[in-house]
Amino acid sequence: MITTVSCGSAFTDFEIGGAESETFEQMKKRTVLITGFEPFGGESSNPSAEIARSLDGRVIVGRRVVGGVLPCVFGTSLLELKRLLRTERPELGPPG
Repeated sequence: MITTVSCGSAFTDFEIGGAESETFEQMKKRTVLITGFEPFGGESSNPSAEIARSLDGRVIVGRRVVGGVLPCVFGTSLLELKRLLRTERPELGPPG
């Protein structure tokens, strides 16, 4: 199986190979959660949110990437992070 990973214009596209295809359930067990914050302080964008959105849904080195954007409202960002952790169940800690 060849998975193409495209990280946008700032990065070079590259291909990685895998031994066999995985089922969605197997891949879900190998999930990485990337979070960013919505714009704040009068800004119209936040680079961390743009990165999270651009990586969302990609498969990189055999791991499904979920990108989430957290609100900049006291207490609300923690609730959203907990929701993402509960629903996506990302791999925690170093791989292996």
